[in-house]
Amino acid sequence: MTGLDLAAIRERAHNATPGPWEADRPQVWGPNGESVAFVSSHDPGEVSGQPAWEAHAVFIAHARDDVPALLDLVETLASRLNAVRELLDGPLGEDDECTISRDELRAALDGDQ
Repeated sequence: MTGLDLAAIRERAHNATPGPWEADRPQVWGPNGESVAFVSSHDPGEVSGQPAWEAHAVFIAHARDDVPALLDLVETLASRLNAVRELLDGPLGEDDECTISRDELRAALDGDQ
């Protein structure tokens, strides 16, 4: 795919404290009130109108649920692309003309196959 080890990423996400996580000041908290991260930054600047450390904490907190959701989406899209590849690798019509309809390709991309 892209050189990413998606299985390793999924395993790291699975092994992390379950979510949802919440950012509160420099601390990131798990669902049972346990601290899962403390964020500090030597950058006194701001990111999107908030202190850099706060933006980092919000990103980390959301990553707990965002990463598994993105992995699921990647898996779904890869499956749909494979369905299209299978259609394209299937039997061809006369003179090696493709006989796959646009509707069949759309259905495969939409996950209807």
